[in-house]
Amino acid sequence: MTARSRWVVFAIAGMVMFGFVASTDSDAQAPPRKTFVMPRIAPNEFVVKGAAMAKTWELEAMDKARDRTALYESVVDLFARYSAFTDEVAEIYPKEGLEWLLITDEVCDSITTALMGPLEAYQKSHPEEVLTQGRQLFELELMKITGPPARVLGFHVVRLGSFSAEKVAELHVPETTTDLDGLADGFLRHLSDWCFEYWQVHDTELNTYRSRLNQQDWVIVRLRDECGNTGKWKIKNQYMALIGVDSTKTPPQDVYAHEFELVGTSCDETRTIRIDLPNYLAMQREVLGGGNVSPFELDPGR
Repeated sequence: MTARSRWVVFAIAGMVMFGFVASTDSDAQAPPRKTFVMPRIAPNEFVVKGAAMAKTWELEAMDKARDRTALYESVVDLFARYSAFTDEVAEIYPKEGLEWLLITDEVCDSITTALMGPLEAYQKSHPEEVLTQGRQLFELELMKITGPPARVLGFHVVRLGSFSAEKVAELHVPETTTDLDGLADGFLRHLSDWCFEYWQVHDTELNTYRSRLNQQDWVIVRLRDECGNTGKWKIKNQYMALIGVDSTKTPPQDVYAHEFELVGTSCDETRTIRIDLPNYLAMQREVLGGGNVSPFELDPGR
């Protein structure tokens, strides 16, 4: 497959599907945006804080990876830290608003990555599964829920993990079972499986980019409108935008995003949202095997 042919393949998921415009906040081509006062904590500050929280936990958890109960309790604590973090973000950015979703999704990615090392170490030190009463009860509970989607994102892992931790706590009572070993083993192994499924769709720049496209759909599905509804949106228009230049890189690199013009289906509201594509150029280099080439030069329609 030639470089130009490979470009056509991913252009279908990028420029061709979205259209392509150069865009800034003052660009006449972009719909008008509401003005607002910059919050006292920028989204990236929360993302950095959340990533640091996940890394700190990972370093702590590696020392507990051989101890089943200690690792289980540590993971439960991580999910509790994350829950508190989302509440902290919601003090600045409304829950299930665009910024809240993008911040927490990014931190869920960091948490999922942090989980991989300790969970892998646990399975290496405990190659035999614990198939006792607690494990059986746990498996029956998981059979009642819808499993992860084909393309697992970080927030799926955290949601499934948090739900599973709650089920372990509900089952681990004297009238049900005292078998914490079986419960914890099932919990840790399933969580490890979900992390592995996440890694499978983030193992290359192209896969990560495709996952980012999939995340955009999930953002719109979870996005709350002004009437309090989530997922009640119709996409009026969508396009890829050149939104600026990252001058911190050498040489400076163009920065891209996808923009969506949304119309509420249960609320009289229109909204334009922007979702950045942080690995767009890295994906481009991986697919084409070349350097930092502008998409304007590569667009097969030009």
